[in-house]
Amino acid sequence: FALTDGAASVASGRVSFALGLRGACLTLDTACSASLVGLHVGAFEASSGSADSALCGGVNAADHGASRQCAAAGMISPNGRCHTFDARADGYARGDGALVVAVGGAPENYAALAGAAARADGRSASLTAPSGVAQEALLRAVAAVVRAVAAGESKLVLEAHGTGTALGDP
Repeated sequence: FALTDGAASVASGRVSFALGLRGACLTLDTACSASLVGLHVGAFEASSGSADSALCGGVNAADHGASRQCAAAGMISPNGRCHTFDARADGYARGDGALVVAVGGAPENYAALAGAAARADGRSASLTAPSGVAQEALLRAVAAVVRAVAAGESKLVLEAHGTGTALGDP
């Protein structure tokens, strides 16, 4: 157990082992967007026929060391509130959480995933600085899917990743 306990790649393998799941087994680390990217990959696998269905999950355990480092770097909101996509954005609030979503293969659908998109920013001012051009291209890709689906649907839910900072959520 000690050899595999610290490897991030083993996390999804341990779940597959415990539940007897077969097929592709991936651990993704794209920082705070990993759950959305995981859903994007799982939905693609299910819709492309590579898999009948997919379990897409994400877990965040906010350890104290990382929280202190984020606070020292000025990433944490001083009032403990995240104002994502808002002029009042001054950082984000850390917390623990976990969620798993089953995509495809269900005899009854409770919801339909109309589409998903993920992009890397490429070159920008710095490694962690966003690229407005890349983010706009991503929003345009998602908007095309939303427009196609929204006309015929009674309910539409959008999920987006935002950092709650003036730089990350212009």
